[in-house]
Amino acid sequence: LLTYFLIVVICAFFFVRPIDPSSYQMYGFFAGGSFEEGISYLWYTGGTWFEGFFDGVIFCFVLVIFFHFLNMLYKHFKK
Repeated sequence: LLTYFLIVVICAFFFVRPIDPSSYQMYGFFAGGSFEEGISYLWYTGGTWFEGFFDGVIFCFVLVIFFHFLNMLYKHFKK
């Protein structure tokens, strides 16, 4: 359970961190160049950092379920 919690925290950190302007520029560089492109690339839903944050949380939730499923499969076939 602790492992899953750590995964969520790390993912959330990666999603929330780019509110920092220097990270925006880095994202912009990967997406196409400019500061504005970095923001739109990051919050691809509708614009606000709040929506982007929720995208991050939902993504993490899906990842955790996926890893949990893989773990269950592994234990099942290990027997």
